[in-house]
Amino acid sequence: MDGVCDQRHSGTALIDATAPAARSLTFDWLRRHTSLLADALQRHASPRQAVVGLLSERSAEQVCGVFAIWRAGGVYLPLDPTDPESRLACVVEDARPAALLVAAACEAATSRLHTVGVPRVQLESGRLLGATSSSLAENGRTLPEGESTTRSTSGSAHSAGGCRRLMAGCCYLLYTSGSTGESKGVLGSRAGLEARAGCGTPLPNRK
Repeated sequence: MDGVCDQRHSGTALIDATAPAARSLTFDWLRRHTSLLADALQRHASPRQAVVGLLSERSAEQVCGVFAIWRAGGVYLPLDPTDPESRLACVVEDARPAALLVAAACEAATSRLHTVGVPRVQLESGRLLGATSSSLAENGRTLPEGESTTRSTSGSAHSAGGCRRLMAGCCYLLYTSGSTGESKGVLGSRAGLEARAGCGTPLPNRK
């Protein structure tokens, strides 16, 4: 899935229908911005087989963020900025991301999510937000064997050192609405996503 941009001609025009005023982009821009974000994740975190949250409204940069997470070997966790802050906090605490990709308009919200030491990378620039090298020293530590992966009820802050590692082949982590109780995480596989995307691809000679 993360190779889609590389399979398109760099000069092919795209229309960003998510912007208030339509803007013209190219696959070359999409590829370059994806690489910028993937490099930033790998430089400031240890995303391979770990959850990476993405907090953003719909935008072309958001699409790059999803591809960047996959290119860096991470598992995509969508975070909706229109959700109540309490839900976002519960999802982040349970998912234990190794890093967060954050749109500029959502930076204030992430500063209140108790993610001590978790790298926050700005979606538009790839810049590291509000962190020091010392706070990231333990980022990417794999959970010790046998350590519980259930949500903490102590209210303690999540840190990057306790990020969750998932089995190879995981692609995204979605959380249920929680309308019948506590929200639950549901993992999707890369193979499953590619199969679903392939269902919409026209077959040769199909009328």
